[in-house]
Amino acid sequence: MHPSTRSAWLRAGFRLLSLAAILALAPPSKAQGFTSNDLTRFRFVGDVVLSPDSHRVAYTVILYDRPGRPSPQLWIMDLATHKSILIGAEKDVAGNPHWSPDGKWLAFQGSVGEKHGLLLARADGSDISMLATMHGTNSPCTRSL
Repeated sequence: MHPSTRSAWLRAGFRLLSLAAILALAPPSKAQGFTSNDLTRFRFVGDVVLSPDSHRVAYTVILYDRPGRPSPQLWIMDLATHKSILIGAEKDVAGNPHWSPDGKWLAFQGSVGEKHGLLLARADGSDISMLATMHGTNSPCTRSL
């Protein structure tokens, strides 16, 4: 199977998992429906990128549990063990993953600890290092609302 086709299938699979997670939040016995407080418990899968060797997948989980914009977390899953590793800490924001051609490194954009910008981690999530700092934004809104 072509890597882009495989990646599309993985994206679709993770989106179905997101839908299942959302449906699991709804209590089956209550007819009350959703409230605004339920929004902070939503989780969505964003980017899904299969490593070139097809052993791992990098994916983002979008959280809505903080004020302001949604915040993505970056995870790496070993496809043989189905074990996922969070890149950085619980409150770090990271996304837009790209694998190196040999699958040994993952470049991503985000903020991990004191590091903010373009970052690099080993395929197992270790040795996070700064490639370049990033200043500014591509957002059309240059001030917070």
